[in-house]
Amino acid sequence: MNHAEPQEWELLYVAAVLEPQPERRLTRIDEAKQAIELRVHQLTQEVYQTISSEKQAIEKALQTLQDLLRLNHKKQPRERRSL
Repeated sequence: MNHAEPQEWELLYVAAVLEPQPERRLTRIDEAKQAIELRVHQLTQEVYQTISSEKQAIEKALQTLQDLLRLNHKKQPRERRSL
């Protein structure tokens, strides 16, 4: 893992894997699964928010470029047609 502090789910996972008492192991497994599911949900939300923010930034950038093209086109002298 690439982070300094272990996540709660990691601690609970290790506790479940290393639990020597079978009667406690089921509880630890359940706790670890719940923590993992919560973290997956959190990560999904973070990814969605990041994607949504980037999508908005991309849309804004494209609109700004389109506006610049329109302004540039208006500022160019129109070619006069020969009669």
